[in-house]
Amino acid sequence: MQMYAYAGFPRSLNALGTFKALLEQRRADGITDPAGDEPKPLPAGTNMLELGTANQTQLSGAPVSGPLFDFAPAIDRFLKTHLFGDIFSRDNLDRRSREIATVAALATGHHTR
Repeated sequence: MQMYAYAGFPRSLNALGTFKALLEQRRADGITDPAGDEPKPLPAGTNMLELGTANQTQLSGAPVSGPLFDFAPAIDRFLKTHLFGDIFSRDNLDRRSREIATVAALATGHHTR
């Protein structure tokens, strides 16, 4: 879930398929891999814009704004509600691991060519 924001849905779906096939092969070889923890649900009525804005501000060290977000306010809302709200609020991956995964995704150069 963390990676699709940086690698894109198609690559993430391909990666999930590859990972699933690997786990199935390992299972066929008698290797049992424990499943990771599922994220706990957020409280009913959580305002994702407020939560995401708080997460983004904490991670960035200051509120994030600027001409790009003024030009395309929908992308600002998507980033705050979905990336920093929905994804970064999942408690099954700590912030340090998220940072490592993000840097790894960005460092691999998997971007639109």
